[in-house]
Amino acid sequence: LDVHAIAISPAAPQVPLVALRMGLFRSEDHGAHWLDYEMRKRTPIFYGRDIRVSPHDPNTLYATMSTAANGATGTVWRSTDLGRNWARFDSPTRAESTMMAACPSPSDRRVVYAAARKGQVFGTLDEGATWQEVPLPKGCTGVMALAVS
Repeated sequence: LDVHAIAISPAAPQVPLVALRMGLFRSEDHGAHWLDYEMRKRTPIFYGRDIRVSPHDPNTLYATMSTAANGATGTVWRSTDLGRNWARFDSPTRAESTMMAACPSPSDRRVVYAAARKGQVFGTLDEGATWQEVPLPKGCTGVMALAVS
């Protein structure tokens, strides 16, 4: 399988979390077996691209889901209970390509950014209550990764 992202939460350091084309998974036995977070039951957009742990709360996870590697749309999801429950987080953004990265700010728990493959960056400054598209420098047509300070 093509693993796109791996995350480890301090709340459960023995449980690796992965994002891959079939969704989001966790292992509770050091990778011998993998348990599906069953994103397919929550959304038709379940191609997992990124998974991150909040630097402010080890039980909060952010994940990006899309239609395909080079898909036509994508979304950001959040769990506040280490993946037991998930909810769409980026509404009402309209990504026009695969959502590649979700990036919570290490300095402000209210701030999260997300990036779509074909050059869109979205940000929230209020824990997802509102989102704005952030313009990229002229000539920038793609985003594969994102970091926030």
